[in-house]
Amino acid sequence: MRRVLFVDKAPQMGGSLVSLYHLVRGLDRTRFEPIVLVAEGNPSSARFSALGVRVLTRPWANTPPQASPLLQGLTRTSAVRKLRDWEWGRRLYHSVGFLVKYLPRILERAEAFANLLYDVRPDWVHVNDGIPFNRGEILGALWARVPVVCHVRSFEPPTHFDRLLAPRIAAYIFISHAIADWILGTGVRLRKWYVVHNGVDLGEFQIPADARPRLRAELGLPNDAFVVALLGRVVPWKGHEVFLDAMERLIPSHPNLRGCIVGEGWRGHDFEQRLRARVESGPLKGRVVFAGFRPDVPALLQAVDALAHTSVEPEPFGRVIVEAMAVRLPIVATAAGAVPEILEDERTSLLVPPGDADRLAQALERLMRDPDLRRRLSDAARQEVEARFTVQQYVAGVQAVYEELR
Repeated sequence: MRRVLFVDKAPQMGGSLVSLYHLVRGLDRTRFEPIVLVAEGNPSSARFSALGVRVLTRPWANTPPQASPLLQGLTRTSAVRKLRDWEWGRRLYHSVGFLVKYLPRILERAEAFANLLYDVRPDWVHVNDGIPFNRGEILGALWARVPVVCHVRSFEPPTHFDRLLAPRIAAYIFISHAIADWILGTGVRLRKWYVVHNGVDLGEFQIPADARPRLRAELGLPNDAFVVALLGRVVPWKGHEVFLDAMERLIPSHPNLRGCIVGEGWRGHDFEQRLRARVESGPLKGRVVFAGFRPDVPALLQAVDALAHTSVEPEPFGRVIVEAMAVRLPIVATAAGAVPEILEDERTSLLVPPGDADRLAQALERLMRDPDLRRRLSDAARQEVEARFTVQQYVAGVQAVYEELR
């Protein structure tokens, strides 16, 4: 049996941890022994413990290191400002800044992680995100001579330091071809790489019939309203402002329309508060509700009438899209990143350009006016999930990568 140490440093619950939970739960325990390392205070540790898995925690800081006052003063000098006027000077400036600000923390984490590996003695380490989020852990694993699998879940530009680490990683798993193509396009050298799409557990989407009215009452949504939901981390690139723009265009001619924003923002950021203030002070007051983080996403999706996916930057995957497909929820999504890998315009969804509130409003209006269109899109989407995006396929894909490491 091979022992795998999974590492996820996310400070809060999110899509990466949901995917990791499905993977750990589905692993063949006759072949693989999982151990999970998560951030101290992350509520996911209880879920992993309930699976009978050994769980470790670390107090990872979620704030970037600060430069010393001396270094801050140096960066403000006229000589440094002139240096940054040249391309080569900017590169030198950022390289030195990385070494001074980040390298000490990376080395500290690498030493601590290597010591952990000497105790845990895994056959390999599976970091649940890209190199930029796990530099110290990857370097520590290399020091301890433990192979690393890097599960890349975002479009994060590699630094020169990352390019040095990349060829030393045993295998990469990309959650979409969009990320794989983008990373390869940066010229990073990789030893082995695979694309394994995230999957959903279709068993989680068998929801009691009374869930819809119960959840609508809980959220303050009228039973006869047409509700469009936007789910995901409440951060600017997810396009919440575009969603509100589209809702403002539609409300005058569709007074029965309601919006439901599900998710929470990053700690220490005020983006969610600004969105709430906009809703409360404008024409959307009483028309859009903020549901916060919800652990019951499958039930909530069946309590609404359509999903809006509005990311204004390329989406690495879009787990909520696949979840909506699983419950036969009609979808309007922005065609960027991995979304076109998952959805097909006019067959399983309606696709619109990123950041285009007018096109988003027009697509949502089509769904509201045409129940036959909603039924056709959602039935085809469910068939697509069953064919390509189940949790069984996801786990099998990752285990196939593991077999290559044996």
